[in-house]
Amino acid sequence: MVMVSLSWKTEKRKVSALKNTLNDVLSIPDKEVGKIGDILDLDNHRFVFCKNCGGIIERKKGEKKRIVFCGDKCRTVAKKTVKDRYRKTEKGRQAYLRWCKNPKKKEIDKRSMQKPLSKIKASIRSVRNLKNNPSLLAKKKIRDFEFSKTIKGKEINHRAQKKYRQTPKGKGSIKQYKYLLRNNLSGRIDWAAWNNKLEQLKFTCQHCGGREEITIDHVIPLSKGGSNEIKNLQPLCRSCNCRKGARI
Repeated sequence: MVMVSLSWKTEKRKVSALKNTLNDVLSIPDKEVGKIGDILDLDNHRFVFCKNCGGIIERKKGEKKRIVFCGDKCRTVAKKTVKDRYRKTEKGRQAYLRWCKNPKKKEIDKRSMQKPLSKIKASIRSVRNLKNNPSLLAKKKIRDFEFSKTIKGKEINHRAQKKYRQTPKGKGSIKQYKYLLRNNLSGRIDWAAWNNKLEQLKFTCQHCGGREEITIDHVIPLSKGGSNEIKNLQPLCRSCNCRKGARI
């Protein structure tokens, strides 16, 4: 099947476009052209106009008589337009309401929602709907909070947390949480006092006496019950600090 795609707004433009396009391929005399969907016989060549896009389709021998679409895309678009046009009518609205009450529709929807692609589309629609409606988002947070207090909600949250902790992001967040918790319990560093101590010690490492890459070291590490008080802090270079590690 050979197709020549054309686009026009009126019947006159369609006729002129047909003549100009087909004269390049075939020597076709001037003849009358039918409407979209009609069959055109020109010099033993049969052509059909696509009902959707208006393209010209050449029909070969042995093909079906009712070829009125240039491809599957045009066929699906035409079916959709017909259905949308029918649903806008009063008869179409009543038919759709009857179909919604039919129990078969619920079974079909239930089967279709089990497909992976349908689940992904449903989640995307719900997220978009929550973003556009803050009131629905607030209600959802309340429902989730109430559900998390139930036995089933606690089990689901426990499984989700266990699964998240096994991921690289979850492992990093646990380490960061432990570090922040340990620092909060041990207090905050007094930076003014620390700068005074550095000046008194002349910005030198207390182990090797170097002055490059000076860092803060805890005499008693935080992991072993140390604090961020100025008495527990000492300046060490990076290599000495790494060599000392968590030892006292």
